[in-house]
Amino acid sequence: MNKELKLIENINNTTKILKSIPNVDYDIYREQLWTNTNTIKYTKYKNDSNNNTINYIEAKNEPNDNSITELKSLNQKLEEWFLDNTWRFTVNEFNLLNFDKVYKSQLKFLIEWHAGFPIPHPLIYYIQFYKNGFFNITSSHPKFEFESIKRLKSQNINFGNIFKIPAKGKIELKSDFFNLDGRIIGEMIIDKNINFTDYNDGDKIVDSKMLILMNNENDT
Repeated sequence: MNKELKLIENINNTTKILKSIPNVDYDIYREQLWTNTNTIKYTKYKNDSNNNTINYIEAKNEPNDNSITELKSLNQKLEEWFLDNTWRFTVNEFNLLNFDKVYKSQLKFLIEWHAGFPIPHPLIYYIQFYKNGFFNITSSHPKFEFESIKRLKSQNINFGNIFKIPAKGKIELKSDFFNLDGRIIGEMIIDKNINFTDYNDGDKIVDSKMLILMNNENDT
């Protein structure tokens, strides 16, 4: 499906949902918000600084600016209603998470093969939590940390990423490509499979297979 048709489909679906409020289940709202946000995000266009008009990157099947503007407007209305009236996220231990700062993972390595040789790519995940139960996530090379955090903080809420705190100290994160079942320990979030009783005084837990989110001090 080309981008213009995808925009029109989302415009029609969002319009129907807005007219049917509040007669549908909240998950339908959330899913539509998620697909709207992704459609807007991946619609490629750029500003031409010479004449201040929109020039599209690809010549074929590019959406017109009116469709993008209309979907953004409808999506904003749906998001406002959703957050104010529908979505009920409650947790008793909000003080366990820091919503003002960004969490980052341990250094991970993505191994890419070229002509039979492995090439390692260092990778770090950056996560921003929101009190309404959603989180945004991005990943990049560690040397681009400042740019990554800046990009993360400028993103709209990704309604496809959900976290839950089912009990004190526990946390579950779920997205299309990122899942974690862990525990909140101070300024860290650590995979629940790490058993502290396996370690003695002075031992260090360093396991690149386990995702650890750390409070980032350079997120300004």
